[in-house]
Amino acid sequence: RSPNGDVWTVMDETWLKWKVGAIDAKIEARLAAVAVPSDIVVVFRSLADYADHVHEVFTAAGIPHAGASSEALSGSPVVKALMAVLQVAADDWSYARLRAVLENNYFCPDWPEFAERTAVRDVAAQLRRWQLRGGRREILKRLHRAVQPPGDESGLSSARRKKREVERQSAATALSLLERFEALLEPLQASHTWRGWAETLVRIGRDIRLDPRSLPAAGGERDNDVRRRDLDAWLSLENLLYAAAAFDERLPGGGQKFDL
Repeated sequence: RSPNGDVWTVMDETWLKWKVGAIDAKIEARLAAVAVPSDIVVVFRSLADYADHVHEVFTAAGIPHAGASSEALSGSPVVKALMAVLQVAADDWSYARLRAVLENNYFCPDWPEFAERTAVRDVAAQLRRWQLRGGRREILKRLHRAVQPPGDESGLSSARRKKREVERQSAATALSLLERFEALLEPLQASHTWRGWAETLVRIGRDIRLDPRSLPAAGGERDNDVRRRDLDAWLSLENLLYAAAAFDERLPGGGQKFDL
């Protein structure tokens, strides 16, 4: 809303793309008249739905802007990624949840076993090959068998022997990644105090590099904006977890261990 009462309501992102030029012209006219940018407000029914897109479009149009979103912490991609990892453990490595986590762009641990996501393709291929629908122990047991040295293959053609070797290498790569993933989740099987759970969840998040500070340098302004948003969410989550732990320790009878 401008000082003279004009109101511009943004209905959706398609409308925003089409109308931003007109908004830009109106803003320039109002600035010429009032010379106070903070007196101009563009109103959204739900900024949480469009905050990133608004920033992208207004920046591209050269419109200085500032805004605030009431997006809940639970809606942050980094928090969703951490919750998805916990759900894999809770569901005993169901096929759908395991693949969703490993293929999530926010899952990017600095592990040799991860091999810049090439190992994720091997995991998917092995799960399909052996028709494994879930079950941590069953998946790992099947892959252990798949990497065992072959028996007598003298009766096979060279092409067939080569294919089997490729399959064993794929199984070995998948097994290596999943064993590292199992080690990551192992602390979730124990009981902890609130502080213990806070430390465990933060450690898991940092191990898979949900904390943007552990990532390589961003590639551009858009990436930097996403990193800043993710860092705000990650730090908020850390503060929330440790604040809950501190509150628990001040309670009579606090500091008790419990399962997640």
